[in-house]
Amino acid sequence: MGTEAPGRWRRRRWHARGCVEAGCDAIFWVTGLAVAAWGGGDLQGNVPHALRLTCAVLAVCVMSVASGLLSGAYGRRYRRGMLDEVLSVCVTGGLMLMALTSVSGALIGGQRAAAQTVAAGALFALAAMVAARTARRASAQMSARSR
Repeated sequence: MGTEAPGRWRRRRWHARGCVEAGCDAIFWVTGLAVAAWGGGDLQGNVPHALRLTCAVLAVCVMSVASGLLSGAYGRRYRRGMLDEVLSVCVTGGLMLMALTSVSGALIGGQRAAAQTVAAGALFALAAMVAARTARRASAQMSARSR
């Protein structure tokens, strides 16, 4: 039986953590935009076709992961729980705002205030992203103290 090098295990664990963070960020963006659209009344009386809604959700997920990769939010570039990580989340949010504002009319038709919906969704998503990273950091510190 061959044994793996310890560095190889750390890399796999790090890649898995980055994939989980990217998935959580995509969920936060979709949820934030849906809550903002629902709260603003954009979804009332305007039931989008299932295929169009699925394409919109997938497009938001792809844009979320791409903007996170561009800002370096999922790499080892920033120490976890530091101000640099919060800044990378803010850069990710800025990239997403630019992308979503430019394509928001194509994603969901019939919005009355697309820019305001995107901005409100971004506030929800960024708050959730920062809170999730802070909670993960706090739980890692507590588990390290208990050892």
